[in-house]
Amino acid sequence: MRKSILSVLSMLCLFAGLAVSAGTAFAQSSSPNDVTLTPEKLFFSVAAGKSATAPAVLKNHSGAALQITKIDIVGVCANPSNCTTQFHVVSHGCGATLKNGGSCTINVEFAPEAVVETAHAVLRVGFNTSSLGQIRTVALTGVSRP
Repeated sequence: MRKSILSVLSMLCLFAGLAVSAGTAFAQSSSPNDVTLTPEKLFFSVAAGKSATAPAVLKNHSGAALQITKIDIVGVCANPSNCTTQFHVVSHGCGATLKNGGSCTINVEFAPEAVVETAHAVLRVGFNTSSLGQIRTVALTGVSRP
């Protein structure tokens, strides 16, 4: 009976992201290299000639300091010659290194000079640690109105 209860508890704990060892439950990380940039998407809607700003947050729980190699905007719209000029990184507090357990905010601005149906771009953050080189992104969509 005790063995079947332990088996059921083990299965429930594993399903919930916990592990059972000698009757003791402890939390397990879902990913040892947990670096996030949120939200996944930012949407802007402003009048032509005006601007709007929204934040994205980079969080580091990777177990090591991140060496930030690049924070930029990459255009993905049909007319790349003017795609990224509407989106700008206006500020960030990331610095060159983001310690383990730390976070920083990246403020993105959408400032269309004219009416555009829809503009798309990507906020891209590149980083490197001793054990991994990575990129995290946020999809940007902007609409300007008259």
